[in-house]
Amino acid sequence: MAKDFADPQLAAALQTLSARLTKGEFAKVGKSHADLLADLARGEPLQRQREALLKNLEQIQKELNELEKRTGTEGKPPKEKK
Repeated sequence: MAKDFADPQLAAALQTLSARLTKGEFAKVGKSHADLLADLARGEPLQRQREALLKNLEQIQKELNELEKRTGTEGKPPKEKK
C-alpha cells in the first residue's frame, strides 16, 4: 500500500488505521526499534565527520584569505587556465 502513495508517512497512517477498522487492532508500520537504533548509531559518526570537514573547510578558507591578502588578489576572481 505504501508504494501507492507519494507520502510514506501518510501511507503508513492509512495502513494502520485501515487495519484498526477492519481487524480491530492497529497494524505495526515503520522500522523496528533495532533498525531505528542502528540508524541513530550510524548517524552519530557521520555527524562528527561532517563537523570535522566543516572545520577543515573553514581553515582552508582562512588560509586562502591570508594568501589573497599577501598577493594582492583579494576579491578578484582566479585567472582561468588556458
